[in-house]
Amino acid sequence: MLRVFLDAHLLAMPQRSDEPLGEAVSTFEDYVKRLLELNEARRSGFASMFLPSDAEEALFEAGLYPLWDGLATALTAANLDGSYQPQDIVSVVDGLLKQLPRLEDELRIESILAEPADLHPDDYLREYPTALADSHRRLMLLACLLLRANGRSSCGDFVIVERLPARAPEVSVRGRIEDWVLSSPEPCQRFPLPLDLIDRVRLIRRWRDVRQVLDPLEVWRMAASAEHRIFAFRTFLLSFAEANGLASSVAVSESWSFGSSFLGSVDMLGFGRERAKIQRLLTAMAATVFRINLNQVHQLRTGQAGNNPQVKRGQDGAWRRDIDDEFHLHFWSTPTGAEFAATVVHNDFAIPG
Repeated sequence: MLRVFLDAHLLAMPQRSDEPLGEAVSTFEDYVKRLLELNEARRSGFASMFLPSDAEEALFEAGLYPLWDGLATALTAANLDGSYQPQDIVSVVDGLLKQLPRLEDELRIESILAEPADLHPDDYLREYPTALADSHRRLMLLACLLLRANGRSSCGDFVIVERLPARAPEVSVRGRIEDWVLSSPEPCQRFPLPLDLIDRVRLIRRWRDVRQVLDPLEVWRMAASAEHRIFAFRTFLLSFAEANGLASSVAVSESWSFGSSFLGSVDMLGFGRERAKIQRLLTAMAATVFRINLNQVHQLRTGQAGNNPQVKRGQDGAWRRDIDDEFHLHFWSTPTGAEFAATVVHNDFAIPG
């Protein structure tokens, strides 16, 4: 699935500056929102997320580790002490530091001898304290090592940073590992030392930005749980809305759901692994959410006669939408939106309750 590497600077308490109060408030609120997003992403389990092993050390050396006293002072200075509590922010940061795996552990590296990597461009590091800039360069080098050792994730590999380069968000990484101590032969022992690494890494600023660069068809295809499929469809809805000039607010709303039998029917008929079929299915589902192409939608009736009543489940009505000539999408129309019930072959008119 998706792999995300977190720059230690993301956890750094905003530095004091002479910016106007309104900008200081905005800066601190962005910081808190970023932390909450990352914590929610960690809890969702959708992505493999990694921190560098030197995150705490770099934050303390830079004097930006978010301790209770410093946060309380900063919140008061920004007039946010009534909106956020220092202990809540400390709890989120500590949770990320304690719960997220470290990149070196994934590579089975106990210690490593390497200079910080050369990055191009690197203008986004200008305002980083030296300790956090060095940590970031090391993170980028180790991310490239993981890409070399384990291959790229089919859903994407991203480094989340506070700032992006002025130009394209893809950074060229060049570095050399002189020596290391490994706790296990795999995955690195097969590489001779010294090891030169040259690669390119994609940077993003926020967890929510992942959706803008993901391939939702691949996410759907590689999904390991219902939550992953839900995430894939949400991502598809956003791109579908943009491509068709539709309101993105509908795309991110919860005006749809998966019935208990839906994903089982999806996988049984090949709509879970075949990209062309996934494209057709998600397009039909998106059209259902946005209530477009209604000429492809028909009521599911209690019998074959055109005057037979619609199948009902309480106040919910049963509907059938064309996926293509061979397959169809059955769904319930509910007060809160479409509940996708099943994918079926042409002559199957049943719908799970």
